[in-house]
Amino acid sequence: MTLPTECFQLIFEILATEQDTKTLSTLLRVSKPIQVMALPYLYQEPFWVFRREQALEHAHHDIVQRLQDYPRLLEKRLEHRPPRRQRRFAKWDSFSLTRMLLGCVRDKSVVTDFLRIAYKLDHNNNPRDPQAISATGPISAPVSATATETEAIPPAATKAKAAARRLARTMLSGPPSIDCLAFLRRLRVNYYTQGNDEFQPSLRRYCLDLDPEQRANSRHAALFEEMASRGSSRIRVVRRTNDILSMDLTWALCNERLEQLQSLTIYLEEMERYLAVVDRLPQLNRVCFEQGTEEHFTARSDEEKQRMWQRMVLFVERHTELFGTLREIDYPACPQSMRWSLWRALPVVLDPREIDATNWLRFHAQTDRTRLDHVTSILIPAGCFSFLQGYLKTMEQSEPYLQRCRALQAYEMPFLGAGVDSFEWAVKEKLEAGYTRQGPNTSTLLLPSIYSLSLSDWNRPSHHSRVMVKHIKVQANVGVLDEWLEDVVFAFSESLETLSARDDVSNPQLCSTLVTRWNLPRLRQLEMQRRRRSLRFDTGMLVHCPLLEELVLRDHMMYLNDFVWDAVVLQEPLRLPKLRILRLKGIPAITFHPHSFLTNCSAEGQDNKGEDDEDFSGMPNLHTLSLNVNGSMDYLPTHALSQSAFPAPSWMTVPTVWSLLRDRSFWNWTWNLPLLTVLELRGEFGLYFDLTMLKRTPALEVLCLDIWSRFLPLSAQTRTLDLSELAVTQEQGSEAVAEHDKQQDLLLLPRLTHLHLQGPWVINGPTLKTLFTRVMPNLICISECGCQGFYLREWMEATVELEHLLSSSMVTMTSQDVPLQVIKDYELKAAERSTMETLMNVFLESNESMELSILANWWPGTRRQRELKEGRIVEYVFAGSVHTRPRRALKRSSASMVG
Repeated sequence: MTLPTECFQLIFEILATEQDTKTLSTLLRVSKPIQVMALPYLYQEPFWVFRREQALEHAHHDIVQRLQDYPRLLEKRLEHRPPRRQRRFAKWDSFSLTRMLLGCVRDKSVVTDFLRIAYKLDHNNNPRDPQAISATGPISAPVSATATETEAIPPAATKAKAAARRLARTMLSGPPSIDCLAFLRRLRVNYYTQGNDEFQPSLRRYCLDLDPEQRANSRHAALFEEMASRGSSRIRVVRRTNDILSMDLTWALCNERLEQLQSLTIYLEEMERYLAVVDRLPQLNRVCFEQGTEEHFTARSDEEKQRMWQRMVLFVERHTELFGTLREIDYPACPQSMRWSLWRALPVVLDPREIDATNWLRFHAQTDRTRLDHVTSILIPAGCFSFLQGYLKTMEQSEPYLQRCRALQAYEMPFLGAGVDSFEWAVKEKLEAGYTRQGPNTSTLLLPSIYSLSLSDWNRPSHHSRVMVKHIKVQANVGVLDEWLEDVVFAFSESLETLSARDDVSNPQLCSTLVTRWNLPRLRQLEMQRRRRSLRFDTGMLVHCPLLEELVLRDHMMYLNDFVWDAVVLQEPLRLPKLRILRLKGIPAITFHPHSFLTNCSAEGQDNKGEDDEDFSGMPNLHTLSLNVNGSMDYLPTHALSQSAFPAPSWMTVPTVWSLLRDRSFWNWTWNLPLLTVLELRGEFGLYFDLTMLKRTPALEVLCLDIWSRFLPLSAQTRTLDLSELAVTQEQGSEAVAEHDKQQDLLLLPRLTHLHLQGPWVINGPTLKTLFTRVMPNLICISECGCQGFYLREWMEATVELEHLLSSSMVTMTSQDVPLQVIKDYELKAAERSTMETLMNVFLESNESMELSILANWWPGTRRQRELKEGRIVEYVFAGSVHTRPRRALKRSSASMVG
């Protein structure tokens, strides 16, 4: 070996991460030292196959990319090979590895006739003979289980391949040069994809080679006879075949190495076999119980199923008594009482610090036996909580377990309702500590006299031992959520830093108006969402939250039976000097006061202030602003608050209702936001936005203006972009100079790098070029959807002038075909897939409200690349649609158009 050992280990780690078992198995034949290093990585997943559809579709392309630096090898092996042959790489590799492992088994009696047939081993000799099991072909070119007798891998044409075959044949026929099974730590039943119709016919053909006596003496005789009698494969037989293959192969490979296994898959019908060896599994920490095919398991009687489930629980109980190393179990569908007994049989979580996805169910099943003094966070994953809801009825606790978590700082619960622990105990402790509520959320410390304390009061938690939770995120129906919020805000007013509350989609109920004042001096992040009703949140509640940095208020206005138009009034200006992120959607955006953006640094803002607003501070630190008024229904009720969930009042169309709101004069604002970097305006906020306001945002980096509105007819949504909106007038000099400056000086946004325009913007070619070259000269990513007034060549002429452009997306074409003359003039080349930065990459992790406004980046179309002399590559996406409008938005606006 010429390379250091560390280099080889790094190579093996990369190959194992990419699941490249083909390359790893090839490296086994280099030398024995490399075998020692490669085997631990290789046999972590010894039977891995392609299971994801995406991997199947792109397997050929990935191999081509991997071998792009080896053109000669690429030309010989992959030039004329169809993608389907690439699917068999993994199966062939799995086939060869399995045969090599079976050749290392000392006790040949565990290798059943079924395994000999499936993996083409010599099954005519005595199975107890150590030399009985040998492969009929070389390990580097095994016959695939999906291949026919004449469809083998082509013979090797080079001396290197022939030498590899001879070495592999020597390794398999004689004693192994290294103990392969010594590296086996875990097994997964990924031998073949379940329901593979191609596997059964070949297996059926080899089953016919068995003598009738051999088939009759086999424990799978019934299946063999069924396979031999059927002329065509059936999915039921194939699935049953895979189950038997998994059971026999797992036992054959694990029987000699049970002491080393950390993960194991056990079929319920094999429980007796594994119950007898449970004392040989000291390192087992994960077990997966399988019931097999649904047809085979359903055919069993209820008594037999009950015995299988009891054996499953008994296995866990015995292993816990002997070793106590089990941490994770997977189980099939069974009665709720059986599942509860199964989790109760697991070892107790010892002195946990965090309750998360790895131990949450063990913890909930054994809260009465778990010590919770050092638990700092309880983060229940939303995807797994549905399993817990069935257990809540069986959990009988003497007291809420949250009260025992005295070090708790973070709490995340995706469901609040009956049976779930709440924070009523925290409210009680604070009241006992001497605090009282003057209002719903206002607390005042009362110092009780020491003489008024009794002996029983000394057992209560003192003021200094109170739980101080900092981060809370919950989801619940509105009735429970509003009451719960009142308790949380009062109980943890001194420590709360993050608060997120979302309603439950499955419970459309009336919501109550939140108008009480919150005293949260440490609060930094607040998120309130209503997904099926309106959110009436009085921003005056946040007067005593001076450190608030992120505010998210959203509603989707879907079921607005509780909507009262009298409540849609402008709120008081919000004064949060530390606010950095503001995202408003629906009613919170409509009722938000525009004077909240004013600061005392803005000369224009002084004229809009009232006499009592001399010390108005506004939000000078705001760097992200997202305003959206798009709703989710086409009709809104006009009646007063109703107690019925689905009333039948008089209705009026959304455009008629929204015209009442448009009469308000708060669409054109005057602000001073020097630190604003991200601006997203959708709906009528984008349609009526005054572009001259951008001169007060010199640090702007991302601009998204989506003027589609489901509350307006299409004829009223068109907006023409004129350079006069971007002109900056000069107040100094003569009238002639002022007139000249008014025509020539335009607004400059030097830091703007990402621009997205969506909707019927009307922009002519010269204006588009001036916009990109003079107003936004440093753009990196541009995307538009539905714009009008320019052609493809004008778009290209405007974008090629940008020096830093990396990605451009155009969705206004009638088709995806790019004219050949344009391709020739601008030297455009075909691009197989996108590798450049797009607006979607910027907002995918940080901004949830961008999922609809960046549809242009997801639009399917033709991708082209343009290579520049300095080595920079610019990617162009050209897409077309009949309506040049997202389908989702079009569906939502259909009723508005009819109305």
